[in-house]
Amino acid sequence: MSTLKPLREVFAPVHRTNEFTEILMDNLDVYAGFPKENINFVDIFPVFRNQYLMNGMASAFRDAIEKIKPIDSVTAVAAPESRGFCFGLLVAGALGVPFIPFRKAGKLPCEVVVTSYDLEYGSATLELPKGVLTSHDNVLIVDDLLAVGGTMKAMIDTIQMQTEATVHSGVTLVNLADLPKPEFSVPVVSILDLKDI
Repeated sequence: MSTLKPLREVFAPVHRTNEFTEILMDNLDVYAGFPKENINFVDIFPVFRNQYLMNGMASAFRDAIEKIKPIDSVTAVAAPESRGFCFGLLVAGALGVPFIPFRKAGKLPCEVVVTSYDLEYGSATLELPKGVLTSHDNVLIVDDLLAVGGTMKAMIDTIQMQTEATVHSGVTLVNLADLPKPEFSVPVVSILDLKDI
């Protein structure tokens, strides 16, 4: 059985925080032992109950990205089902660009490009409608959490190898910095980098 813990009992920030990230840390829960023993599941959904965080979320994503690369060339935002949709839609709306969903396997009736990858505690498959991205697209990938980086790397590689589009960068709300990550072919940044206590 999992145990609910305040985030600050399990993780500490890697970098200096600001008002937004301090409030963010107070609004993230951790379920120790979920979905299996020795995994700390970070629940991002409490942030949607805090109006201050909701009002500042798009700006926080934009600020994080612009620290590594200008954002004005982004033509689309992609995100994985399902938690990534919450943030991807928010960022796409703020940037005024289309939202491109990566769906879980078997959810699309059309022809798709498929990517399978490993997670911290298993494996997964995502699908993207074939032809939805063109050579004119420069895609920003948005997700909720960067753990071992499998989902982010799979989306980057899929866009770069199975579509005509380019990938601008990747951004997440939270990065679990102590977990090993693959090498990404584009910059990937997070609003809040956390380390184990």
